[in-house]
Amino acid sequence: MPRRPTKAEPSPPPPVVLPSEAVSPFETSLDVDLGDAGSQMVTAVFIPSGFPSLDAEPELRINMPAQALIAMGSERVTFAVDMPPAALARTGYDHVVVDYWPTGHQPADGAGGGYGVPLLSLSFLSKPMSWCDEHISECVELTDGAAGCNASAPAEDTRAFFELPSADYTPTGMAPLKTFGGLALPNIGNLLIPEADGAALTCGGVQPPVELAGKPPWAACLAQSLSVKDGAPHPDYGCRCGKWPAPTVSPVGLAYGGAIIGHGVMLSMAHVQGLVDGTASDPVPFPQARASDIAGLIADVVETSYDAALGHVSVSFVLREHEPVGGGAPAWAWVCLVIALVACAVTCFLQCQGPPKAAPAKEGSPASDGHQLL
Repeated sequence: MPRRPTKAEPSPPPPVVLPSEAVSPFETSLDVDLGDAGSQMVTAVFIPSGFPSLDAEPELRINMPAQALIAMGSERVTFAVDMPPAALARTGYDHVVVDYWPTGHQPADGAGGGYGVPLLSLSFLSKPMSWCDEHISECVELTDGAAGCNASAPAEDTRAFFELPSADYTPTGMAPLKTFGGLALPNIGNLLIPEADGAALTCGGVQPPVELAGKPPWAACLAQSLSVKDGAPHPDYGCRCGKWPAPTVSPVGLAYGGAIIGHGVMLSMAHVQGLVDGTASDPVPFPQARASDIAGLIADVVETSYDAALGHVSVSFVLREHEPVGGGAPAWAWVCLVIALVACAVTCFLQCQGPPKAAPAKEGSPASDGHQLL
């Protein structure tokens, strides 16, 4: 289904209009215009548990041509791929939105700090495309040219981007970006990033210009980063953001309207190049929540890999059923409960039997003659 362009995307190519094609119950494919790299095939594959080995966990994998990704150039590219039928039946995800950000996005300083580097984001959404088109396809932008939504905008559909889930439903160790007006993006939702990223990507050293007087310090950082994006002369206001922690692969939660509507991952293009060059990439655990808004198999581990024979880079979610994190009673409490239930059952059984019956008296005995024994 076509995705509407948004106000936050002043210059990207139009959304892909070709529908995903189900190659099999376990695979869908999409012919994608990857900008400078031209038309390329992207596939979404669902691998059930037990394949290729009996102990293998289920997996959701997005395959993309490696050299085409590296050659995408300076234009933003965005497209969506439907999940295969088998994945729709077993997982909590409906489709994936893939975004290529040639200059990254906030937090950024225009000098390579923060997320201000070329990157890919893959957003696995639990809602159908029709719902996403109605609810999250547009928002009031933070400022002209910025990708983010404006938290101060009175529009109801924009405010919903900033309604966060309760602590029980928020993946452990994730939080919204607390500067740059947050990181709520059209077609995706509000990105909850690892707290370790938030701490490392802190920006400082700002010397606000007169035209930004009274604005928060990050406004100068945003102006620096947007000047790089637009190709304008770089105004250096002294803003410097910390570097994205290695391996520059970050799991993210996607929130909207007080609920988690999906899970995602961001990875730098330097990481993609490293995969092609043979740099080892360890799996990244996906933080879990005490409770889940998403039914079915969900992300447990993020894996990235390169298949030299096929020439593609894969970004995968190893999947699991949701299990509460940090909730419920400890193991010893369950043991005590079982013991108590067994004791109660035994007591009830004995009480139901009543008092023991006296043995019948023998003929000729005192009791049989009706005389009491003294």
